[in-house]
Amino acid sequence: MAKKVPKKAAKKVKAEKVKAEKVKAEVGTAVRLADCAPRPLKRVSTGLKRLDDALGGGLVLGSTTVIVGPPGVGKTTLLLQVAANVSRSPGRRALYASAEQSEGDVRSLLLRLRAHDAVRLSVLCDPRGVDVYEITAEAERLGSSLVVVDSIQTSCVEDVTADFGSTTQVLAVMNWLTSFAKMKNVAVLLVCHTRKDGCLAGPYAVEHLADAVCYLSPARDETGGERWVELSVDKHRHGPCGKRVDLRMTERGFVERGGSKNH
Repeated sequence: MAKKVPKKAAKKVKAEKVKAEKVKAEVGTAVRLADCAPRPLKRVSTGLKRLDDALGGGLVLGSTTVIVGPPGVGKTTLLLQVAANVSRSPGRRALYASAEQSEGDVRSLLLRLRAHDAVRLSVLCDPRGVDVYEITAEAERLGSSLVVVDSIQTSCVEDVTADFGSTTQVLAVMNWLTSFAKMKNVAVLLVCHTRKDGCLAGPYAVEHLADAVCYLSPARDETGGERWVELSVDKHRHGPCGKRVDLRMTERGFVERGGSKNH
């Protein structure tokens, strides 16, 4: 004779089955494409006109953009400058997450950029490495339109047992942040280091998962001592590819020269 399941336990099992079916229906059920509404692209300005032009009008909400470049080229400065600019826009907030800078370092750089009025810019720093679960939870709590992660090699998914910067960990971080961006309609900017050959340090899947990939590289100095870098848009799902922007590093951050150019 079969053992009788207590009513309370039976109700719990039934509730769990209903919940599982609901999740399955929401995630794994195909729908007719004709019944799907197109997703309108909403963009947020970086505060740099030529850079906006190169990106097709600014950063797309719900997308991930990877900024690749060698050490010292200005990745942190550029992304902090963009985050400050976004946070100054009406109704916008930005979150800057870093394991490579302390809160004091970020504040000092912000003051050097004369961005002390960026009061809706928040920072999350952890020298041991930043957990993307914490980043996305804080971004939701703050209502951030932009999340900057500096860098993908020093970030982790807590329950993934792999070293920082490993293929497994980098892919887990990228997958989580890409899903978060699309589900919450947030623009995500990620810093990515380079190998000695100048290519992206990490699995090629990072470039496949990202909506846009931009390379930041030193430019030849033709102006007598000024420091220039070039940003090239190598991939863009929501805008033109092959655009380049010349940026000059100053004490107050990057300024632009001329218009965006094609390769």
